[in-house]
Amino acid sequence: MLCQLASLLILVFTLTCLSGCSRELSRARSKSLIVAQKEFMPGDVTIELVTGFISFEPYVLLLEQEGLVKITNSRKCGGWIDPNSMCGDINLTEKGIKASPGWVRTDTPPTPVIPSHAKYAIPIASRVVKDIDGIREEPMVGTVATFTWGCQVNDLGKTFKGIFLRPSPNRWTCPFGDRLNKSSALFKRYDDGWRLEQISW
Repeated sequence: MLCQLASLLILVFTLTCLSGCSRELSRARSKSLIVAQKEFMPGDVTIELVTGFISFEPYVLLLEQEGLVKITNSRKCGGWIDPNSMCGDINLTEKGIKASPGWVRTDTPPTPVIPSHAKYAIPIASRVVKDIDGIREEPMVGTVATFTWGCQVNDLGKTFKGIFLRPSPNRWTCPFGDRLNKSSALFKRYDDGWRLEQISW
């Protein structure tokens, strides 16, 4: 009985080490660490939606076509920048209310006491790691993984046909269109497993 228990403990320890204590950094493990890293996460491309009576961008009409908002009292309000600009009352539909928990409220501060007036950042695309191209050891530095990353458009973004995925000087956002970027990540192995130390964009 004791022999069987000892064998079981050895097996559990071995499996645990294979999953978390491996001396070799796998491509799958390096990818999961990159995606989970806080520097990689804020890579969404968003559009802004403001509810209430406001001058709105043409893309808000696409949100209405998708059933996310309802525009009433729509009319040309003009202006010295764009005499053809439109104004109207913008309110979330039932579908929009259900979708809104996946959006980011950007009011400063949020004003839930006036639910008809709110500002949202709606994601239409997110940064993703496409492939881990290779992993190499750098003496006195650590383990370096080169990876390819790009932009993945969500269902709403497909409706917009990528018109908002413009080149941006902000390195955190998605690259333009189908273009892919190459970067590298530095890893170091500790007693509890691998850690991502730095991403070189």
